[in-house]
Amino acid sequence: MKDLFKTKVHKDDAGYYALHMSNLGHQDPDKEMKARLGGGLKNSTNVWNDPSAAEEFERGLLHPQLTPLYTLPSEAVAKAEERASELEQELEKTKRERDKALQRLGASKKELNEV
Repeated sequence: MKDLFKTKVHKDDAGYYALHMSNLGHQDPDKEMKARLGGGLKNSTNVWNDPSAAEEFERGLLHPQLTPLYTLPSEAVAKAEERASELEQELEKTKRERDKALQRLGASKKELNEV
């Protein structure tokens, strides 16, 4: 693991211990892994050496409801960002209107108290 993640040992480091190890048993290296997206990863695929395989592996680990978000075309993402921007502008407008209404309410209450 230290080699995979290029962990460096420094002076006064605490020991590195594996908390849990298991024997997965013999597996056919050419058998396809069962990821949620399917994919073409094999048990023998070195995902840490191949960025595209790593990306495919990570997508396969995603929650099924999140997977479509990572595979949307860029047009859909741009449209969603545009809609989010519109909603933020609408929210700001609503907040300004609320603040004005609260100011009018405060002025009305003050006027009633003076009478």
